[in-house]
Amino acid sequence: MMLCKAQNPDNRLLTDKQAVCFNAGNKISGLLPMPRIDDSSTTTVAFLYSTHDAAEKHEKEGGSAFIVGKPFDLDISGKLMRFYVPFMVSNLHVAFQGCPYIRLNKRDGSPHIIDRECTDWVTHPEGDDVAVTCVFNEINKDEHDITHVAVNDFITPEKIEGYDLGIGEDVFMVGRFINLQGRDQIRPVTRFGNISLMIEPLPNKAINKDQESFAVEMRSRTGFSGSPVMVYRTAGTNLARPKTNVENFHALLGINWGFVYDENGENTWLNGVVPAWKIIETLDTPELQEKYDDAVEYATPRILEELSGGGVEPSVANQDDNSSHKEDFIRLLGEAVSSPPTDD
Repeated sequence: MMLCKAQNPDNRLLTDKQAVCFNAGNKISGLLPMPRIDDSSTTTVAFLYSTHDAAEKHEKEGGSAFIVGKPFDLDISGKLMRFYVPFMVSNLHVAFQGCPYIRLNKRDGSPHIIDRECTDWVTHPEGDDVAVTCVFNEINKDEHDITHVAVNDFITPEKIEGYDLGIGEDVFMVGRFINLQGRDQIRPVTRFGNISLMIEPLPNKAINKDQESFAVEMRSRTGFSGSPVMVYRTAGTNLARPKTNVENFHALLGINWGFVYDENGENTWLNGVVPAWKIIETLDTPELQEKYDDAVEYATPRILEELSGGGVEPSVANQDDNSSHKEDFIRLLGEAVSSPPTDD
């Protein structure tokens, strides 16, 4: 490919395509305008089933869910370290209305089933299509092939303004393609698309209400309900005139809830996505806040014992105080815990 010399801070030689991307955005991040998605994106996802037996048999039913981590910080020997309490997230119409059982992959290739009743899932306080259950002490990275999406990586109304998030932004969804869902293990599939319409009340037949949603042009089908939808931008994918200096980001847009149908029942082939901050609002409900507080209280001394041999008194730090953080992306809370809280 022919190289041309574009004006850039490092005086690097760019290909024609890279130079066009650079000159359009006045900056280029690295030399690759389009990203390759990290394989770990698929290990945030679990599959949901109607019964334990259906989960064991890996039957072609149900929907998707994914793991999110709600952070808390510990002051250990003068350094802040971040840890996460894990929660499983899906749609109300999937987990709360019929498919509460969770199946994950173990590292040894065998399945792990987490038994839940529909009522074990906590729903959004205003009836949005969100359901959450705490899975603290039921999953760990030594045994399970898992990752998580951190709450601090969610799109919020403030980030929409700060990022100048808008139509055409690239998205991808990771979830369950029922016709190709894996044999012995669950095998999440990735689908791709773009934001077609920013926040708008869209008719969601599954919950019989208009759901505040992003409308997304994205390949989908049965089984992807409850999947995480990620939004991203690179220097090579922003065709709008810059209104912000945020040229690169990657965040959780929200939860896919399914196809949007018009008043005549015709499929519009747009997907509705519940905004990510609706998950935060659900996590803030008293029931889940209590689960979170109990997990932090139970895990704090055990984390201290593992990291410092019990010689330092920890304190839970303000989550908004990011000074001198050392992020612990390696572990989900529960890894160092061998038994559940006695009152849970």
